[in-house]
Amino acid sequence: MKKRVSRSRKRDLEQPDEFITLSSRLLEKLIKYKMQAALASAGVLVLVMAIMAFQYFTERSEQRAFSKLDQAGKAYSQAKGADGPQQAYEQVKSQFEDIIDDYSGNEGGKAAGLTFANISYAAGAYDPAITLYKKALENFQDQPVIKNLILNSLGYCYEAKKDYATAAGYFEKTLENPFFNDEALFNLGGVYAAMGESAKSVAAFKKVAEDHAESMFAEVVKEKIGS
Repeated sequence: MKKRVSRSRKRDLEQPDEFITLSSRLLEKLIKYKMQAALASAGVLVLVMAIMAFQYFTERSEQRAFSKLDQAGKAYSQAKGADGPQQAYEQVKSQFEDIIDDYSGNEGGKAAGLTFANISYAAGAYDPAITLYKKALENFQDQPVIKNLILNSLGYCYEAKKDYATAAGYFEKTLENPFFNDEALFNLGGVYAAMGESAKSVAAFKKVAEDHAESMFAEVVKEKIGS
């Protein structure tokens, strides 16, 4: 029995457009410093994904996948600017799901899954975002930087759901990467406080101030602990 070929896969593209990946982890409900951290992490993710796109563009299947991802990303960007992240999410949902289904074994499909996870989070669709992030965690196990960003994103999702214990677990895992240590400690200070773990919260904040004095989190942490 022949495998059904989806309509989206039948639409062949003559030439791939320049790859643009949107990392839209917009932390609208969190404080200003978390917004800045999320955007910085997103910038790292965009760079890494762009390098991946260039690497795999030599394969025709990857060309199609990344080109479709580029088109979906542009559609999302336009819709978000006009209607906001929630409506934009609904408008591009089927596009991203087609790419993820059609190219699940390709790097383009994996990139689409992670990009759509960010879009889902920005729209407040936390449960779908969590599912997508967990799948992305499997797909990017061998890429430490992306893996750490995904763990951090899962922490933000569970924090938004007020599941602070699970959020803390993911933020604690990001402590293993020194590049993100200050953000992880800052996030942990917040979720420990929400859990009523005052001593652990203060300890995490103090560690930011003492070990990461140049971090953008240092000043706000000093205010929190009265230092």
